[in-house]
Amino acid sequence: MTALIEVATRSLESIEGLLVRGDEPLPLHTSFRLGGAARLWIEPSSVDQVSRALPVLSAMRWTVLGAGTNVLYDDGVFEGAVLCTRALQGCVVTGRELRASAGTPLGEAIRAATEAGLSGLERLWGIPGTVGGAVAGNAGAFGQETFDCLFKIRLVGPDGSVLSVSPTALKAGYRRGGIPAHHVVVEALWILQPREPQAIKASMDEVARNRAASQPWGHPTAGCVFRNPPGTSAGRLIDQAGLKGARVGGAVVSPVHANFIVLDGPASAHDVLQLIRLVKSRVEKTFGVCLDTELSIIEGGA
Repeated sequence: MTALIEVATRSLESIEGLLVRGDEPLPLHTSFRLGGAARLWIEPSSVDQVSRALPVLSAMRWTVLGAGTNVLYDDGVFEGAVLCTRALQGCVVTGRELRASAGTPLGEAIRAATEAGLSGLERLWGIPGTVGGAVAGNAGAFGQETFDCLFKIRLVGPDGSVLSVSPTALKAGYRRGGIPAHHVVVEALWILQPREPQAIKASMDEVARNRAASQPWGHPTAGCVFRNPPGTSAGRLIDQAGLKGARVGGAVVSPVHANFIVLDGPASAHDVLQLIRLVKSRVEKTFGVCLDTELSIIEGGA
C-alpha cells in the first residue's frame, strides 16, 4: 500500500492547484474531533481537479468528506485517500433556481435562497455540513428533505466523467441519497417556490428555536446516530430503554436528545463505537427493533 500511495501522490501532485497532503490528522476535520490519520488527503477546488483525481484513486481505497459532520473515522490510520470537497464553493440564484457547489455550507445555500425569496429548504436550517453531504445523505428535518425540491445533481464518476443526474434516477430514500458508489457530488440544483423573505425567515427562526430546545449544545457530536424506524423515533426508543446518560469512556448518550452521542471528557472513536453497540443491543433486546446507523462509520485499514 505504501508504494501505491507514493505513486498516487506523485500523480496527484501533478494536477495543478490540487492540495495534496500525507498523514493528515482526521480529528482536525470532523465534528467529533476523533479518528486517526488519512494516509493521503486531497482537497480539490474545482470540478476539473476532481475529474482528474478520481481515476488516480481507483486503485486504492478512498472516501469523500465534506464538513466532517455525521461521520466517525476509527482510531486507526485510514490506509487510503480522503477527498475533501469543502473547497468546492459557490452559490448562485437565477429565477427560481438555486445552484450550489458541493463544499458550500448548507446554511449558506439556504440563506441565499431566503434572500431571493425562494422557499423549500428553510426547515433544513441549522443542519451542519455541506451541500454535498446533504445530497449524499438526503438530509432532512421537520418534515422536509434535501431531495424534495432537488432538480439536478452533478456528479463525477470513477473514470473522471462529469454527469448530470436527475434525482428520480437515483434510489434515494430516508436519509439516503442513493449516490452511486465511487461517485462524488460536485453540485446541486434546486427549483424552489417564491415566498416572502420575512415569512421564510420566520420559519427558520422557529426551526432554530426548536433545535435549541431539543438538541445538545456545547459538546462535540456528529448529529443523530440512528435513522428513525418506521412509526417511531430512535431517540424515543433509546430513552425508553433507559439509556439517556449511558457512558463508555468519554462518549455519552445525550441527556437532552437520546439519538445524539456527545463527548464529555477525553474520548476515542472506540468509545463511541462501543456505546453504539450497547445502544443497539439494548434497544433490540427491549423492543425487538434493530436500529440502523445513520452515522457514517469508516474503519481504517487497507
